[in-house]
Parts: sequence; structure tokens; C-alpha cells
Amino acid sequence: MEVEELRTKISKIRRGAKIYVTPFSIDDGDSFTSMGIPCTNPARSSVELGKSFLAHLENFDGEVLWIRTQSYYCLKLGIGEVKDVNVLISNSWEA
Repeated sequence: MEVEELRTKISKIRRGAKIYVTPFSIDDGDSFTSMGIPCTNPARSSVELGKSFLAHLENFDGEVLWIRTQSYYCLKLGIGEVKDVNVLISNSWEA
């Protein structure tokens, strides 16, 4: 999905919505594996995001997604680190 198309798609998702995030992954044939930055980490260390995961959308400014996952209270992802995002209906993490 192209960046502009993805930006438009994410902009239409309401804050707090449960989403399924598909990052780029070398394991899936992409040229790189996506990285996210935990918001609460002062050292600005990054985490590798090689697998798709569930999250709640906290904010999106057109360039950066702020999401909440089971592992991270707040994680920042640049729009270029995201292959696709889909809204889910269920509110449980197990969906």
C-alpha cells in the first residue's frame, strides 16, 4: 500500500479503535523490518516489529502513529514503518 493511501486510511480511523497493524518484515520478503519507539523510554531505544500485531490507535498526526499494545503502553511508529492497518470489531486482545 502506498504511503498516501495508507495515510488516508489511518486518518479515517477513530482514536481508541482496535487495529491490526502489519509491519514490514524481512521474513515476509520486504527489504527491511519495521521499528517502533516506546514513548516512555528516555533512551529512545527502538524495538523490532517483524510480526503483525493488535493495538489501539491513540493518535495519528499524518506522519506518526501512537499506539497501545499488550506489551507497550505507548509505541510510536512512523508511517513508513507500516505496511497496512485494519480496524477490528472485537474489543478483546485475543481476536
